[in-house]
This record gives sequence, C-alpha cells and structure tokens, in this order.
Amino acid sequence: TVQWLLREGGASRQEKNDHDQTALVVAAEEGELTTVQWLVTGGSASGDEQGSTSVEERGEALVAAAGCGRLQTVQWLIKNGDESVIKHRDIDERTVLLRACYDSGDVETVKWLIEQGISSPDERDEWGWTPLLTAARCRNHSVAKWLLKEGWSSMDEKDEDGYGVDTRCEG
Repeated sequence: TVQWLLREGGASRQEKNDHDQTALVVAAEEGELTTVQWLVTGGSASGDEQGSTSVEERGEALVAAAGCGRLQTVQWLIKNGDESVIKHRDIDERTVLLRACYDSGDVETVKWLIEQGISSPDERDEWGWTPLLTAARCRNHSVAKWLLKEGWSSMDEKDEDGYGVDTRCEG
C-alpha cells in the first residue's frame, strides 16, 4: 500500500501525518520491516542506496522502532545506518536505548543494544534520567530488573534533581 501510494497515488515520502511523522517513522513504529527497508533503500533490491530519507529521518525511525520494541527493525536500521543515525536523540534527548526503556519496556531490545555495545547504560536524557531511572519511572520493571541483575546499573543512580530509583518507581 505504501509503495503504491508513493509510486502511483501522488503521496510524498516527506509528507507527515498529524503526529508529524513520515511514512518511514510510522512503518518503523509498526514494525513493518519490509516497508522500512523499501523506504530507506529507495526501492533498491540490493539495499545499497539510501533513497530519499535523511539521516535525521532514519534516526527518528530508529528511536521510534525502539520505543515500540521492534527489535528486528532496530537491528536492520542500525546495520544499515551510520554513526549519526545510531546516535540520534529525540526531542527529549532520548537515545534509542532510553526510548526502549521509556516506552516499550522491551527487555530484548534493551539487552541487544547494550550487549552489542551500541548503547551505554550510562546514557542520560535532558533530565538526567539513565536507562534504569527511565525504566523504573515508566513502570517497565522487567527492564529495570534486568539492568540491575546484569550489573549494568545501580540502585544508587540519581537524576539531575537528586531523585533515585526508589522515588522514580511508582508501581
């Protein structure tokens, strides 16, 4: 459907929905890997081209996919992106790891990002929240437990206001 709309229906790759998202970002959120691949490669079967998507748009798609726990899409975008795509931060300065801890709470995505060395458990957003503080605050307890169990984080972590896991966890 997306391919037809772009090829035949007069839609634009850069057109945005009411949430200010392009087709690539929506496809990444939905885990529509084939559509993501097609949009990023510009329809190239080899995957060598970057189509008409910008580095920023691919970064937004990566962060959105992580926020929805779309591990396969995250893996593909990282494999086919450059450092600036991987290091992209959203409007709240959240990285791909912080968005996974904030929104989806998908342990497998968080594990893969850290264990592959793509993200650091020491990352912070604009409020000083680490992955552990973010997961605890957002009630993503399985992620918080995994970070602690694996030794990636400590109960002593504090945000920029001095609040720790015990005051950030509401559940």
